[in-house]
Amino acid sequence: MTSELQEPAAYGGQMAKYFRLGKAPSLVICPPSKPQIAITRLASLNGLLDRRASIPHEKAYVVSVHLTPACDQGCEIWVDGRYSRITTWPAGGVAIYDLEADPHARNRGPIDWVHYHVPRSTLDVFTDDVQLASIESLRCQHGAFDQVLHQMTQMMLPSLTAPLEFWELFLDHFRLLVLRSYNATVCSFARCNEDISRWTRTLAEASSG
Repeated sequence: MTSELQEPAAYGGQMAKYFRLGKAPSLVICPPSKPQIAITRLASLNGLLDRRASIPHEKAYVVSVHLTPACDQGCEIWVDGRYSRITTWPAGGVAIYDLEADPHARNRGPIDWVHYHVPRSTLDVFTDDVQLASIESLRCQHGAFDQVLHQMTQMMLPSLTAPLEFWELFLDHFRLLVLRSYNATVCSFARCNEDISRWTRTLAEASSG
């Protein structure tokens, strides 16, 4: 009897492998009794001259925050075999990839991207906690600027090499932000906005204290 070996989840060194990079600083946030998210920083002065290698399908999303703008030729993306070229992608621009949709990317200029690996189970547990309907899909216009997520990501970067003292707070804030901004089916925006505002104040106080 044989069994298929499951590929490691797409973060950290495994994500660096798919992007043909030597290393990638990463952090796994795993609160007690809650599913994790993982954060990986992918940086290269040479950029991605070729389409990166395929990522095996898994029930997870990658929320990608670009800390550098796209090169002059734009950022090229393939999802489920469909090609698009995003000519305007500023620093702080965001993409969300369903890892069951065989996403690929190419950017011929320098890159500095932060990937949040978010299992579907993480989102399911969170919507249960806040008593909202399950998330069917996440949607995002590729390259759209997200000031809050950009600022959160910059605030988190030192924690890729040092302990994150407010990691559980950051995780809750991140999930609320994704729920409010990118959930195609969410219906309780007022409650999410109220929670986002509260968590933003608390996170800022924790990070500066």
